[in-house]
Amino acid sequence: MKLKKSLNTKLLSIAIISISSLLTSCGGGGESNADGSINGSGVIQDGNIANSTVFLDTNNDGKFTTGEPTTLTDKDGKYTLNITAAQSRLNVAVIAQGGCDTTKDTCYKADGTFDTTKSKDTISYKAPNTFADGKDVVITPTTKKLADKIVPPVGTIESIPADFDTVLASKKNEIVTEDPTIIDVRQLHSDFNPIALKKQKEAGETVDSDILALAETIINLNNTIQQTIDEFASKKRAELVKNGGALVLMLSCLILILLKFLILIS
Repeated sequence: MKLKKSLNTKLLSIAIISISSLLTSCGGGGESNADGSINGSGVIQDGNIANSTVFLDTNNDGKFTTGEPTTLTDKDGKYTLNITAAQSRLNVAVIAQGGCDTTKDTCYKADGTFDTTKSKDTISYKAPNTFADGKDVVITPTTKKLADKIVPPVGTIESIPADFDTVLASKKNEIVTEDPTIIDVRQLHSDFNPIALKKQKEAGETVDSDILALAETIINLNNTIQQTIDEFASKKRAELVKNGGALVLMLSCLILILLKFLILIS
């Protein structure tokens, strides 16, 4: 199975990437308000894209139209859209345009305000609308491919199908089959949460066996890495107390950082 093979080939890379996103993937988008509206939350994950204009393309024309739900991302690339229940059921895209990657550029002025001159028009992403299912809509370069496969042609307004989760899973697998170099599960599975998946399985819910295996591997690897780091830090603290040398601790930290970097790029 190509999907399983491609996942196994880059398992370590996926695990490292997914571990870093465990906290950001917890919680859910699509939280209901008393008036029936929904707070659809999410994040742009391609660096930290700050001050990007995010909107729900309710008329499916590929561009922002006055009246469509819109907001700006914060310094971490996170956003929240206030939408109606009906809008949450539309088979349209959540689009992000412009913004500045805070991991690569100085996007804010000294007074804390966003530097508009740093916003790049070349930044343009989108993802399928999954707010109705209470999921965060994570927007990445790869989710554009997913939106292109799921959202109907420009100008066509449809509701999401009853079997939307099945359609999503099928299209995600198609993308990986077409391009096995795509290794970031987070980019395709905006609802990918290893801990939540394991709990779903324990509760008797149906979970894809390959994805579940990957989730369990990530959780175990995360625990192993954390335990190793804790043991390493404890040992080096003891050595520092014994030897009284700050240089020992400094070199140890540098070695640990180098090891984590080598794991990330392997």
